Amino acid sequence: MKDWVISADTFTLEPSDIPKIKKEIQNYNTVSVNLKFSPQVAFRVYDEFTDSVITDSEHYLYVTAALPDNEIMYSYLLTFGDCVEVLAPKYVRTRIMEKLNLILEKYKT
Repeated sequence: MKDWVISADTFTLEPSDIPKIKKEIQNYNTVSVNLKFSPQVAFRVYDEFTDSVITDSEHYLYVTAALPDNEIMYSYLLTFGDCVEVLAPKYVRTRIMEKLNLILEKYKT
């Protein structure tokens, strides 16, 4: 935005101008995953998994959580980068490894 000017113009929003939003709740099958987080992301772990965080003597954080058993879960877990390890179930751990290998292949030159 460049060259903007504050003016005295106003507008009134009419209720008929507001689009109707459909409320659709999607139900996903979930899977219970056991996760180990590095201390560097403790702030985020405590924000997102408030009641179920266990720490060890080295300050690693452990969480068991029910997450959607689909691509949403994998994308979400990958947002933690190298600060999360999937401990179980094995098929989730394996799928994360497959995704990481695909990412790695893109950066090999």
